[in-house]
Amino acid sequence: MSGSGPTVFTLCQSQTEAETIKKIAREKIEDPNLEFWVTQLSSNGVSIISE
Repeated sequence: MSGSGPTVFTLCQSQTEAETIKKIAREKIEDPNLEFWVTQLSSNGVSIISE
């Protein structure tokens, strides 16, 4: 998440729960410039992608 600016990170039990939280947050925070993402954590851990 380095360089992402202000960030909120939430762990959820399921994709459905994550989508519900995203929908509610979007309704409560009326800012068209905010981005909401639902994704899975990587099971590969940390890796260097460039030097």
